Amino acid sequence: MPRKNYTMALISGTVRQLKLYKRMGFLPFGPLTGEEGAQFQPMYLTKENFERSTKAFERLMARNSVPVDQHSFLPGPVPIHAKVKRAFSKEAVSHRNHDFISGLKDLRSQLCKMTDASHAEVVVGTGTLSNDLVAAQLKHLEGDGLILANGEFGFRLIDHARRFQLSFQTIEREWNEPITHEEIACMLKENPSIKWVWTVHCETSTGYVFDISGIQEICGEHGAELCVDACSTAGILPLNLKNIYFASTVSGKGFGSYPGLAIVFHRDKIKGNSAVPRYLDLKMYEENQSIPYTHSSNLVSALKESIKLIDYEKLNLLSVKARMRLKDSGFSVLGDDDYSPGILTISLPQSISSREFGDTCKQKGILLSYESGYLLERNWVQVALMGAQEEQKVMASLEMMAGILEKQYEKRYDYEVI
Repeated sequence: MPRKNYTMALISGTVRQLKLYKRMGFLPFGPLTGEEGAQFQPMYLTKENFERSTKAFERLMARNSVPVDQHSFLPGPVPIHAKVKRAFSKEAVSHRNHDFISGLKDLRSQLCKMTDASHAEVVVGTGTLSNDLVAAQLKHLEGDGLILANGEFGFRLIDHARRFQLSFQTIEREWNEPITHEEIACMLKENPSIKWVWTVHCETSTGYVFDISGIQEICGEHGAELCVDACSTAGILPLNLKNIYFASTVSGKGFGSYPGLAIVFHRDKIKGNSAVPRYLDLKMYEENQSIPYTHSSNLVSALKESIKLIDYEKLNLLSVKARMRLKDSGFSVLGDDDYSPGILTISLPQSISSREFGDTCKQKGILLSYESGYLLERNWVQVALMGAQEEQKVMASLEMMAGILEKQYEKRYDYEVI
């Protein structure tokens, strides 16, 4: 468009936006026009004022573009401790290297020691893979199964089982609704064909924690094996896997390391079965010291370092303080102190969008878990106390969240008044 050499612009600005127009450089002149309730202010903008306001805007944008300090409350990837970062950054070595083989053997031994498990296989992959490895083993276990589900990840176990065409029944409840020991015992009593039970330990979508020891006792009384998805509790809650048939977890989340390693604990020696795909054949991992295929020395080194930093008592104390601070700030937090100390799920009022709240927190440098479909659907956000969490930074971030909540309440109130 050719230049016209205009030096001034005129508008009739609505009185509701006078502050905005003035920031753009417009100046008022003359009396108001229009009728009451729909009044306008004649205004003009000179070329000089526009250039001045543009430079001020550019300075403001430049100041706002400076990266803010971030604090992550994500359940993955989690904040990584400096010692773990250093361990990960070491020069990679071959998975056939003697030192690597020895180091992985030591890691597996440490994992068994901290959980009282008999065996642990460490595989390159995610928590989904670790659960597929378990499902592949259950495929060849005699009898039917029972899967417990009262949240996203319990229902995902059902999906794992269906994809492997396992024969099973379920106890399904609404999200965050308890599944009682009586219900489980009744199901096993009425269905003696059930020979295995599969459940999450912590339902990550809510923070609900199943009483694994109690369920294990019920299974023992009815001759059923117990399998546990411990992806969100390993490193968060002390685990006793001595009599657990299979348990799955990951290197990230509660263990505080990088994602990328799937871990399967098992009580007994694995029976071979050539019908299982090679990558899902747990027997292959057991026979080859968890190294039948290419492995990652970087991830193994990082995990070895991260498990040294686990402090259950410290995390629990921090979680109690955080939960109390959130409640005092007006947040509605699911559950109580019996829920996981690593997952605090916040149910926002319908008048405040969880996406908008999460986006605003992100802009302020606070990374919440809120973008998963199942969280958006319920208007929930989550504070995950996993990985390297310093109390001072945690509490400062919660304070900022309280301020954001208060401002969004005020914003909604203003909308209602208008």
